[in-house]
Amino acid sequence: RWIPQAPPAKSLDVGIILGLSQGFMHPLLDERGFYTHGGGARLFVMPFEGDRMVPVSERRVMWQLSFSCKDKNSNNNNNQHQDSSLFHNKASPEQLLQHARTMCHNWHPPVPQMLAATPTSTVWGTMLCDRDPLLIYRQLKELPLQRVLVIGDALHAMSPFKGAGANQALQDGRAVAQWLDPYSTRKQTTRRLDKAVQSCLRELTQRTQRVVYESRAAARFWHYSSGKTSTTRTRTTSHDDEGDNDDNEQQQQQEQEQVNGSGSD
Repeated sequence: RWIPQAPPAKSLDVGIILGLSQGFMHPLLDERGFYTHGGGARLFVMPFEGDRMVPVSERRVMWQLSFSCKDKNSNNNNNQHQDSSLFHNKASPEQLLQHARTMCHNWHPPVPQMLAATPTSTVWGTMLCDRDPLLIYRQLKELPLQRVLVIGDALHAMSPFKGAGANQALQDGRAVAQWLDPYSTRKQTTRRLDKAVQSCLRELTQRTQRVVYESRAAARFWHYSSGKTSTTRTRTTSHDDEGDNDDNEQQQQQEQEQVNGSGSD
């Protein structure tokens, strides 16, 4: 039976390296975290394990360094791009950590010291991409039998810069239960599995497409400047939700296509 080819994920031209430093402490890391942003790069740091009740040797801090990084198939010509061969050549954790240390060697304390206290066994990195749920929706509409349901990252993979990905996946689970539970009000209004699947997929697409676009805009906001070298800015935070403060700083530039009225009720 013919199955449509899934549309490719869209590269965001952003690379990311993550790691866990341990046995190291600084006032900016004492049960709090911070952001540093500038020059096409963004560093997000937050407590990962331990608190003031345990020795410093048992405390760990998570850091996430993201930066503009042109994908090999991208047409983006921004001059702040880092070399993406680091990821395409499947760099080792040692190479990734060295790249992060080189990028941040002259950053403010405690960034260089924190990276120096990071074991290579905790480091990994990748290029970031997202997926437009409307494209998936349109492909699935071509199936002769509408009983295929795609949820989570398979439908709406998105950048982490609005902190919304896991939230949307959890809402997907609730929607699936509401549409497919034979005793739910929504399921009883359709009375047919294929109709319920179509309606559920349409709801997921309508809800998540805007969030994917906003997360894409956040990735561009944090990693692309107007051309001049931007001033490094640091902000401390006492919580671990890095998406809180993004809403007022995004400039939505994508036109959102709606699927209202398509499919079956």
